Amino acid sequence: MAIDYTALLEALPRCPEVIGRDETRRSVVLAPFMEIGGELHLLFEKRAPEIRQGDEICFPGGGTEERDRGDLALTALRETEEELGIPRAMIHVDGRAGSHYSALGQVVDLFVGRIDARGLQDFNPNPKEVSRLLLVPFQWFIDTPPERYELEVQFHPYIVEDPGGRTDLLPARELGLPERYWERWQTRRNPVFVYTVEGEVIWGLTALMVRHLVGLLGR
Repeated sequence: MAIDYTALLEALPRCPEVIGRDETRRSVVLAPFMEIGGELHLLFEKRAPEIRQGDEICFPGGGTEERDRGDLALTALRETEEELGIPRAMIHVDGRAGSHYSALGQVVDLFVGRIDARGLQDFNPNPKEVSRLLLVPFQWFIDTPPERYELEVQFHPYIVEDPGGRTDLLPARELGLPERYWERWQTRRNPVFVYTVEGEVIWGLTALMVRHLVGLLGR
């Protein structure tokens, strides 16, 4: 059966996704807001030292699971409930703020939500995942621009695991690609943003997301 151009147009998604997403690890995080004393705060977690990216500041979240049935908002709700140790009824996932495709090939969806809590005393965080909770007035982020640094990202078409062992990941020479791709090549320098607050460092993807939220208000 021949496929015409009209069929292609009809297949275009109403909400375009990141191309190549099926080959990436998909994660969802929630930026949880709380109102305390009439002031809006952002809630952060400090990851337990024994887990991946231990001792780093982040938002609650994690990978999608089959039980979420493809509902990213449900993933954000489930992960927040499990990590913060509060009833699901206290968590309100109110909207999706955007998606980030990292240099490491990971797509992370950012949701925004509210938590009905009086303060940190209302939480019972999972000690296997969370070592500390941190509340920061959102106005502080508006008033305090992050420090900006850079990381250089390079592509390597092969890896060397020992002095005599080379494994080609992309056989560029054999495929007839231009010679510049036979060895490692530089792509670009990626910005890294850093906030330092209450003795903790908020950096990387979490800082990038905070900066994005501040920018949304600025628009």
